[in-house]
Amino acid sequence: MSGERSNYHLASFKGNYLEALSLASFGLSHQSMQSGNMGSNFKVMKSSFSTFCSSILYLLHACKRRARSRLSLILSHAFVDTAVIKNFISYIIDEWMHKSLPVAAAIVNVQEGISTIFRLIVVHIADAYVGRFKIVACTTSLYILGLVLLIFVHQSGSFGLFASLLITVGIAGPDPTLKAFLSDHVIKPTEANINNVVNEEKLEACTNLWWRVAWSLGAAISVIILSLYNLNYKIVFIVSAGLMGVAYVLFWSGIFFYHPCRPTGSPLSIVYRVVTVAMLKRHLSYPTDSNEVLLFPHNPLFRFLDKAAIPETSNPDQERQQGRLCTKEEVNRMKKLLALLPMWTSLLVYALAKATGSTFFIEQSDGFDPIEFFGLTLPINAFSTLASLVSFIVSYLFSALIPKRWKENKEKHELVTLWRFGLGMVYSILCCVTASKVDEVRRWNYIHKKIKMSMLWLFPQFTLLGVEGTEA
Repeated sequence: MSGERSNYHLASFKGNYLEALSLASFGLSHQSMQSGNMGSNFKVMKSSFSTFCSSILYLLHACKRRARSRLSLILSHAFVDTAVIKNFISYIIDEWMHKSLPVAAAIVNVQEGISTIFRLIVVHIADAYVGRFKIVACTTSLYILGLVLLIFVHQSGSFGLFASLLITVGIAGPDPTLKAFLSDHVIKPTEANINNVVNEEKLEACTNLWWRVAWSLGAAISVIILSLYNLNYKIVFIVSAGLMGVAYVLFWSGIFFYHPCRPTGSPLSIVYRVVTVAMLKRHLSYPTDSNEVLLFPHNPLFRFLDKAAIPETSNPDQERQQGRLCTKEEVNRMKKLLALLPMWTSLLVYALAKATGSTFFIEQSDGFDPIEFFGLTLPINAFSTLASLVSFIVSYLFSALIPKRWKENKEKHELVTLWRFGLGMVYSILCCVTASKVDEVRRWNYIHKKIKMSMLWLFPQFTLLGVEGTEA
């Protein structure tokens, strides 16, 4: 019965989602026909934004009460990510610092690197201490404050770096913590089954569906608004801060409908504890019973960690309570984590290609003619949305085409995962090669003026960028 109820909710959500999209499209097309000069008419922009807000509220009204607040926050994060973050390098070059392309790319890459580090810190604090709700609320408030400060950068340039730092912290919240918070509330504990055991595969699929739908809607709203109106950066920041502020209020309005989820412990805490206890017990000798010390995997390089599981007294429970003894499972998890370090280094290739997609690919569009689509000029943000859409489609097809028996077989599942990593590396190379060849043609055409080149030339590299993100 719980499975049928979940399928019913998903089916009704899909229908209401499509109806809301139709309402938004009708409102936009109606207003675009009535407006003669859309680029300079702020009233038309305000009216169109109101139509979109009505569509969003209609979508949220169609959802469960406990889902509205979370979906609105995901939608607002997607809007800001597409309208502001994906185009931040252009803002640095054109409006804020007036820096050269290499310097601006370095600033954006440093921001993304710091945001990745903050993600680890944020997830650790959420899982080990305060819980996910407080982290989502805190990072989103800092995100909104950063957007507000960006509005006043022209009046005071000192706001710029501080605002960028706040936005960097805010970016660290959505993907790991907000998505996990959504997963905690997709299915109530009473909806699991008699034993309150949730099917993890179905839970992950349901979470990804809600996340992708809300994120896609937010990105689509951003692209269409930027296509309809030639908004300057200040207006974009105002709209982004306002939309995220409204979503933040809706998020807090659902506080009484969230079921409590206490911190379950962070993997970083296990890492710290195992390493600390192993160093404290480095003077101990290994027991004669190999089953007590030679833990899986049998790697001589990590064998010193086995001492963290060696008891010093005859009362191991007391040692464990004092934090001076680790279980064999904790030591094994630590070793498996360290065994992944060589594979993590190979992800540097993927990170370089991904960083190029949010920096040089964006500025590369300046050398091409804009794309006219039904009388609208598509912004470069549309290609970032394309990459996300391709990533979603390929990921869904990949999961659908893999036989179910392979997913249940641990060895085959690990083999498929390794293949995905390998294909991701290949696609990252193809993506960079394609971008290089396109830029060679652009520079040749800039001199000889033989052909008319539009931004459609960027379609292959952004498509490969989306496929690369899926596999890696």
